[in-house]
Amino acid sequence: MNNSTTLKNYLKAVLDAELNCYTYDCTIERFEREKRKYERKPIVNKPSLQSTDFSVEGLGALIVIFLVSWLIGFIIMGILVKMSFDSLKNTLSTNSMIFILFGIPVILGIIVIILIIYKDISDTNKYNKHETQQYTQNLKMAEQQIKEDSIRIQRISSQINQLAYGRSMAYKQREKLYSLNIIHSDYRELTKISKMYEYLDIGICYELEGGLGAYAKCREEMIWASFHDLLVAIKNDLSELKGICYSLYDGITESNKKMNYLCEGMNETLRLAAKTEQNTAIAAYNSEISANENRIQTNMMIYSALIK
Repeated sequence: MNNSTTLKNYLKAVLDAELNCYTYDCTIERFEREKRKYERKPIVNKPSLQSTDFSVEGLGALIVIFLVSWLIGFIIMGILVKMSFDSLKNTLSTNSMIFILFGIPVILGIIVIILIIYKDISDTNKYNKHETQQYTQNLKMAEQQIKEDSIRIQRISSQINQLAYGRSMAYKQREKLYSLNIIHSDYRELTKISKMYEYLDIGICYELEGGLGAYAKCREEMIWASFHDLLVAIKNDLSELKGICYSLYDGITESNKKMNYLCEGMNETLRLAAKTEQNTAIAAYNSEISANENRIQTNMMIYSALIK
């Protein structure tokens, strides 16, 4: 077995160790995320219990209801008393009539108030009971979920511990391989190890060092990769600059259109002003000629009058 084959086998072992470490890291990170998801406690909102309204507004409403009930009862009793006044007049005393007209409506109003208060208390108790039962049910469900999540967390923690042990062994194996100092410390990472193993496996390189070695080939590819990334960034910047230039060109074109429109308007204004000035000069000239003609005619008339 030659040195190239031995080196390739060594790189294969290092590559497997790096892949094992990477796989353990990714798996443990995934389990950690899953564990954090189950560690979040469910939120159970407290029940919004109601209380019977005996505030000033509530008492005022009860007083109004009492007065309305009393008024209705008074009207009804008044109608009944009027309808049977003659028969009741002989059998009932004045106090009895007063009680019938005023006492019974008061009792009726009190009964109505009691019924309303009872209904309000009953509805409030029913609502509070429903909210309390719902809260108790949600609390039990939350406790059940916490128990189930706790079991899941224990299982995940057990798996993480097992994986952590495997990862520690994989790291030790990798460090054991690196401790042979065959690979330079600058190239001890998964991507570079993978490339160098590929070079030796397909026969591009047969050694690590030297101008034709795997180190030089790896550096060359890294430079070309950096150059490619730089070209991609430049291309993206040029595309963005191209869009900016197009926007700027559209803005300049629109500005030129507006400037041409303004220039045409100014030229039209100047043309109208020149025409107006010309018309004014012609009118002034015609006025001067008319004035001269009038002056000549006046002088001729004066001259004709003197001759006569």
